[in-house]
Amino acid sequence: MRTTTIKQQLPYWKRKPARIAAAAFLLAASMTCGHFYQSQHVLAAEASYIGEAKAKAAALSHAGVKEANVTNYRCRLDYDDGYTHYEIDFTCKGYEYEYEIDSMDGSVIKSEKEKLSKVSSSQSSTYIKKSAAKTAALNHAGVKVKNIQHYRCKLDYDDGAAVYEIDFDSKGYEYEYEIDALDGSVLKSKKEKLAVSPSHSADADTSRIGKKKAQTAAFTHAGVTAKNVQNYRCKLDYDDGYPVYEIDFDCRGYEYDYEIDALDGSVLKSKKEMITDAVSNQAGTYIGEEKAKAAALSHAGVKEKNITGYRCKLDYDDGYSQYEIDFTYGNYEYEYEIDSIDGSILKHEKEKIKKTPSKQDNAYIGETKATTAALSHAGVSKSKVRKLKCELAHDDGQTFYEVEFESGKYEYEYEIDAFDGSILKFEKDLDD
Repeated sequence: MRTTTIKQQLPYWKRKPARIAAAAFLLAASMTCGHFYQSQHVLAAEASYIGEAKAKAAALSHAGVKEANVTNYRCRLDYDDGYTHYEIDFTCKGYEYEYEIDSMDGSVIKSEKEKLSKVSSSQSSTYIKKSAAKTAALNHAGVKVKNIQHYRCKLDYDDGAAVYEIDFDSKGYEYEYEIDALDGSVLKSKKEKLAVSPSHSADADTSRIGKKKAQTAAFTHAGVTAKNVQNYRCKLDYDDGYPVYEIDFDCRGYEYDYEIDALDGSVLKSKKEMITDAVSNQAGTYIGEEKAKAAALSHAGVKEKNITGYRCKLDYDDGYSQYEIDFTYGNYEYEYEIDSIDGSILKHEKEKIKKTPSKQDNAYIGETKATTAALSHAGVSKSKVRKLKCELAHDDGQTFYEVEFESGKYEYEYEIDAFDGSILKFEKDLDD
């Protein structure tokens, strides 16, 4: 089932907790960006923030657009791993912009620029060279070649448009870029401070397994040998203060991405994708949902009778079909992508379910009210709905109901706040 996403205009907020208690700041923060943001903590006095007006000016200046031409503007003050920033997004002349602006100094932490309409995959012009794409990224970042490390450049396709994906490190920061392969313009950019783990002492650092053992763990899991690997890269990083080795490489037409536990060598995350833009597969060759489910459960080491919240969906990624399977077992959520032709595991993730300790389960609105809220927003009646599903979920400390259904020629997906019934996120896709 190939879907075409319709951009929705209603803003939604993905809430995150911050770190230092100060109730007086809550109202001030909500007034700053027009949204009452519930948090138990703050990081600095509101007076030290630059304010929405300056944050907006910084974003528009970086984008090179005038306020008079902007539509669908939104701004909110948010926290990411204890760091405050303004999240700003808007549309202008056929493009969609997303920004993260530092709340203290107004610098651009992250920016994205995307065309609202899809671009045909048949490119008539010649791509710029990788060296030109590299120059464009470094010029935008304001760094010199001699000061970069862990550089990588790769030609890829995003919704049919050719882009160079570039990432590198420089002077304590990690940079990620998408450069238009036709004209060299910067489509996306991201700049983050390289994580440092204060919780790990020098003694803890010596207990790391090392890059060689991490490589062995990744290659063994992928079932590949070193002699067949290309574009290999291994980097030590920290995920919420925990050390991991990020490993990625290519092998025989596939791209592999891994996160290896730096202390015990276990595989935390893995992903396998075809490098080329594969042609769509014929329906008659698919293995079917039952075999795909069996492959996922076998890999997870769980029995079907013990799982809950099971869902399976046949989908396409860059023209390649796979089964997307997710389910819950015990205190963990599992997500799988299974090759629809040979049943191999392309991607899997296992995450512990995060409960919300601040409120009791009996404060939840319940599945009935959550479903009603979603149907009311979609403007459809329950009698015209197919494949209705509602389940409670937890993510980043947020508790919400995931509501999914089909009506007419559309598929709907909602995230409904489990306590007040507000709409946190929604998508409406055409079902071709």
